[in-house]
Amino acid sequence: MHKFECPNMKRISPKIVPESVGMMARIIYKLKYCKGLAVKGFYGEKENEYRTFGNLQSHYEELQQDRKRLEDFLSLTHILEDFMGHTEVLPPPTELLTIYGKMLINSFNIMDPNMNTIGSGLYLGASRFDHSCVPNAVATFSGTTISIRLIKPVSPFDWSKVFVSYIDVLQPTSKRISELKKGYFFECQCVFCLDREQQEHMLSMSCPNQKCSEPIYISEEYSSDVSIGNNCQFIIIILERERERERERERDSPLTAKVLSRFYNPSVSSVLINLTLQ
Repeated sequence: MHKFECPNMKRISPKIVPESVGMMARIIYKLKYCKGLAVKGFYGEKENEYRTFGNLQSHYEELQQDRKRLEDFLSLTHILEDFMGHTEVLPPPTELLTIYGKMLINSFNIMDPNMNTIGSGLYLGASRFDHSCVPNAVATFSGTTISIRLIKPVSPFDWSKVFVSYIDVLQPTSKRISELKKGYFFECQCVFCLDREQQEHMLSMSCPNQKCSEPIYISEEYSSDVSIGNNCQFIIIILERERERERERERDSPLTAKVLSRFYNPSVSSVLINLTLQ
């Protein structure tokens, strides 16, 4: 691989090749000089069955409708032409977009022992695992070597029942669904995303009233929603900083508020209050 890369890197020096361009160039070299779609990684679902680059999903149609991704692709293509164009004839645009999509959707962030991202890689075997927000397996790395390790038993074992997480599963449900839709072009239907009660608990806080056992649920959208603990009169009101008029109405309302606690967020002001009629 170095005999293809090094001459081009020397030629464009002191420019630095972006990581995505370098990865795409390597894929093109391998497809052209390593028997094309016969480039394979064993994943063992069936005896002697191999996964090839041709098996990867590209989401070609979705990419064509994604303006931001298309802009990134065009920028990448210009740099790729500068990097490879003097020594190689690039594939036609449709094939390039397919390669770009497969790289984009199926790549893994390579992590060091401290869970810092040190690069990205495309692993044919590991890319066959689907996503779940309640994964039963994780990807670990030793250098650039990836391993998929079960963290929960799968019995009887079935490759199709092994799931990893593509994103941070500690995010609120709406953010997870949005990130998966934008990044991977599917809407997650796992048990975690469909569990309404679990979603509410992720966005709740303990009631300051020690006699109250019910949580206080906070709106995920911070849209001035009010949630009430079932066993007391404590409520939480989320006020958006931009809605100055609404805050004025709160101050001028025929209610007095005793401020018990205040929580600060750069974009949101939250006040926990106990309301009593005048």
